[in-house]
Amino acid sequence: MQFKLEPLVPADLDAAKSYYGPESGDLEAAMAGICWHPDPSDLPTLKARAEWSCQQQKDLFEIDPTTRFVKVIDTDAPTGREIVATGRWYEYIDGYKRYGDLEAIGLKDRDDPATWPEDFNKTFYLGCIDECMGARPGWLGEGPPAFCGNRSATSKSAWSIIY
Repeated sequence: MQFKLEPLVPADLDAAKSYYGPESGDLEAAMAGICWHPDPSDLPTLKARAEWSCQQQKDLFEIDPTTRFVKVIDTDAPTGREIVATGRWYEYIDGYKRYGDLEAIGLKDRDDPATWPEDFNKTFYLGCIDECMGARPGWLGEGPPAFCGNRSATSKSAWSIIY
């Protein structure tokens, strides 16, 4: 495997929606896997989880002015450009400030049942996000600039190299 780090673009998150299942792993956010864990053989639900999670990330990318993304591609993959990992962080040039519920759900209503997949553990998810966001100002300190690493996801094809 030959890896290359590149900026991630919204179309990459659309492509990442097709990474799911026991053979490929996924590029979903870790909290999606923790809060919604179907049977590994349930491909329709695994696909729905990948689509939901990647759409959440895409919403953040397009809406939150502080969000930054990168991707790692395997240039030796059969396609020549397989995304094997992604990362997300926040860059607060003027110091930390929270933009509502963007990190939790983008522009969706957190109280609207349609926002959440049927088997998703919304209570646990929002509890974790709210706890972390509440503590974030203490982690980041007072002055600008502030950076906060937040997310990484790795496809199964890269596990043997990374772990």
